[in-house]
Amino acid sequence: MKRKALLLGVSLVLLLVASGVAFAANPYLHYFDCKNCHFANATMAQMSADHICLKCHAGAGPVTAPNDKLIAPLASALDPTGAADGKPGMINWRAPSVFSTGDASNKFGHNPAPGKQTSHNWAASNLQPEAGAGEPNRTTYTGFYSRYGASVGKVTCTRCHNPHGEAVIDADNNYNPATKAGIDNPLGNPKLLIADSQNANKPMDPEKLCRACHSTYATQGEGSHGLLGHPVTTDTYSNVISGQASKYNATLQVPAAPYDKSYPVLVGGKVTCLTCHNVHFTDSDSTTTDAVGASLNNGDGNLLRGDGAQFVNDPVNPARSTAFCNSCHNYTAGLHGKTSNAIGCMGCHGGHNYNAGAGTWYMLNDATGAYSGGATPPADKVAAWVGAGGVVDGFCENCHGDVLTWTTGNGSGRDHLSATEDCTTCHLSHGEGAFSNPVGCNQCHGYPPEDATGGDPDGPAPAG
Repeated sequence: MKRKALLLGVSLVLLLVASGVAFAANPYLHYFDCKNCHFANATMAQMSADHICLKCHAGAGPVTAPNDKLIAPLASALDPTGAADGKPGMINWRAPSVFSTGDASNKFGHNPAPGKQTSHNWAASNLQPEAGAGEPNRTTYTGFYSRYGASVGKVTCTRCHNPHGEAVIDADNNYNPATKAGIDNPLGNPKLLIADSQNANKPMDPEKLCRACHSTYATQGEGSHGLLGHPVTTDTYSNVISGQASKYNATLQVPAAPYDKSYPVLVGGKVTCLTCHNVHFTDSDSTTTDAVGASLNNGDGNLLRGDGAQFVNDPVNPARSTAFCNSCHNYTAGLHGKTSNAIGCMGCHGGHNYNAGAGTWYMLNDATGAYSGGATPPADKVAAWVGAGGVVDGFCENCHGDVLTWTTGNGSGRDHLSATEDCTTCHLSHGEGAFSNPVGCNQCHGYPPEDATGGDPDGPAPAG
């Protein structure tokens, strides 16, 4: 009996020692007393300074827990995706991410006091059809559902980040970022991303995190003609654009300085959510570097890796209004209108256009009427571009007014439209200047006129 008791005691000691070693090798990031987060009246789903995460993740300088213990693991914590303190792969835990309530996006009206809007909102309902967002599939994305369901139906910090996750991937500091060798803990997770049950409970890939909630927009693939949103590709960018050199750049183009601080990037060689968007510390401004601790400008809440719609008409650098989209697209003369008053891509297009549930083709901005819904893009371009006479219901008419009843002394208006013609018969939609194909009046009209019949191909333009 004594021998059994002794063996049991030794086993317990060995178990505790082993557990202690494992805990020391893989400490949690939130290495402080539980009561510092778990206390009465704490909130994790309200946009206020009382938000539980902002108790630590706000302000400047080293972040301390309420008990003044520095938030840092016992061993070094490495990030395989980059360097935060100058040392390859090393996260500088003494300069962690900091936020204020004004940083949260107010794109859909869920921040009562918006400021820079450089971060994904962290206190709202996740049932946002205009964002293509809903509740993640419980079977596919089990990591989004905790034991107590505190974040179900909500956008919270803990919906994407697990406050109890293991931070360290390398306890003995021999991790090689180039070869990925030296990982002691495959579940190590410096950013505390939720676990992926489809990938051995390793940290979920950030792109997958986006698609889990924003599933409506994430399923718009190649060949969708931009219905609802910009396509995200299942094939590589190079394969998707093959044979379309007139429409796409062979490689993503970096804007010229000083507009080269942030720009779209391919993710795994593909166009994805994170090609155009980021999640935190992103101000939709190409003149700033999107990064933790960077000096950012006021953003638009769209969290774009480059210039957003606020620069759609930039008199200082007109090309800036097209640079973001022209990273991929090859509209070298992509300005709509004259350079002196040009409108960029986002004047007509958006990355996603919910349009009250009737998604628009080609990501055309909302309120386009005839370009909404349907199984295929509309074949009747006249109806889509100029609509019916007497009302402003065509896409071009949103800015140019009712084209079909607009006739001036130079012949512009209804007289230039027929059952087979629309605005683009004469005008460019992507490029500076007035005419496209045909180029100029004399490509249709005689020059000089050969007869006096107004509107005849060999005659002058009809009298207005």
